[in-house]
Amino acid sequence: MYFSDCILRDTQPEPSGEEGLQDVRIVEALYDSARNGRPVRIRPFRKTVRPTSRQRILRPGVRKPELIKVQSASRD
Repeated sequence: MYFSDCILRDTQPEPSGEEGLQDVRIVEALYDSARNGRPVRIRPFRKTVRPTSRQRILRPGVRKPELIKVQSASRD
Protein backbone atom coordinates (compact mmCIF):
# COMPACT_ATOMS: atom_id res chain seq x y z
CA MET A 1 0.00 0.00 0.00
CA TYR A 2 2.84 2.42 0.81
CA PHE A 3 4.44 1.91 -2.61
CA SER A 4 1.14 2.46 -4.45
CA ASP A 5 0.54 5.64 -2.38
CA CYS A 6 3.95 6.91 -3.49
CA ILE A 7 2.97 6.35 -7.10
CA LEU A 8 -0.39 8.10 -6.66
CA ARG A 9 1.21 11.05 -4.85
CA ASP A 10 4.25 11.22 -7.15
CA THR A 11 6.71 10.83 -4.26
CA GLN A 12 9.81 8.68 -3.98
CA PRO A 13 9.45 5.61 -1.71
CA GLU A 14 11.78 5.29 1.25
CA PRO A 15 13.93 3.22 1.24
CA SER A 16 14.66 3.81 -2.42
CA GLY A 17 15.65 1.36 -5.11
CA GLU A 18 19.21 2.66 -4.81
CA GLU A 19 19.31 1.64 -1.15
CA GLY A 20 17.94 -1.78 -2.07
CA LEU A 21 20.71 -2.12 -4.67
CA GLN A 22 23.29 -1.22 -2.02
CA ASP A 23 21.89 -3.92 0.27
CA VAL A 24 22.15 -6.50 -2.52
CA ARG A 25 25.77 -5.49 -3.23
CA ILE A 26 26.63 -5.97 0.45
CA VAL A 27 24.94 -9.37 0.67
CA GLU A 28 26.69 -10.55 -2.50
CA ALA A 29 30.03 -9.41 -1.08
CA LEU A 30 29.30 -11.32 2.14
CA TYR A 31 28.61 -14.52 0.18
CA ASP A 32 31.75 -14.01 -1.91
CA SER A 33 33.83 -13.43 1.22
CA ALA A 34 32.43 -16.54 2.91
CA ARG A 35 33.08 -18.63 -0.20
CA ASN A 36 36.69 -17.42 -0.65
CA GLY A 37 37.62 -16.85 2.98
CA ARG A 38 38.87 -13.33 2.23
CA PRO A 39 37.53 -9.80 2.71
CA VAL A 40 35.78 -8.31 -0.31
CA ARG A 41 36.14 -4.62 -1.13
CA ILE A 42 32.96 -2.84 -2.22
CA ARG A 43 33.10 0.29 -4.36
CA PRO A 44 31.75 3.40 -2.60
CA PHE A 45 28.07 4.10 -3.11
CA ARG A 46 26.84 7.67 -3.30
CA LYS A 47 23.16 8.19 -2.75
CA THR A 48 21.83 10.70 -5.27
CA VAL A 49 18.66 11.77 -3.44
CA ARG A 50 18.09 12.16 0.29
CA PRO A 51 14.69 11.62 1.96
CA THR A 52 12.58 14.73 2.43
CA SER A 53 10.01 15.70 5.03
CA ARG A 54 7.32 15.18 2.35
CA GLN A 55 7.90 11.43 2.73
CA ARG A 56 7.04 11.48 6.43
CA ILE A 57 4.12 9.21 7.30
CA LEU A 58 1.89 10.26 10.18
CA ARG A 59 -0.39 7.73 11.83
CA PRO A 60 -2.88 8.29 14.65
CA GLY A 61 -1.94 7.05 18.10
CA VAL A 62 -3.15 3.66 19.28
CA ARG A 63 -6.09 3.82 21.69
CA LYS A 64 -5.95 1.86 24.90
CA PRO A 65 -8.19 -1.25 24.63
CA GLU A 66 -11.25 -1.57 26.84
CA LEU A 67 -10.63 -4.12 29.61
CA ILE A 68 -13.32 -6.76 30.05
CA LYS A 69 -13.50 -8.56 33.42
CA VAL A 70 -9.78 -8.03 34.13
CA GLN A 71 -7.57 -5.57 35.96
CA SER A 72 -4.87 -3.59 34.24
CA ALA A 73 -1.35 -4.98 34.74
CA SER A 74 0.03 -1.42 34.82
CA ARG A 75 -0.63 1.42 37.21
CA ASP A 76 -2.36 4.10 35.18
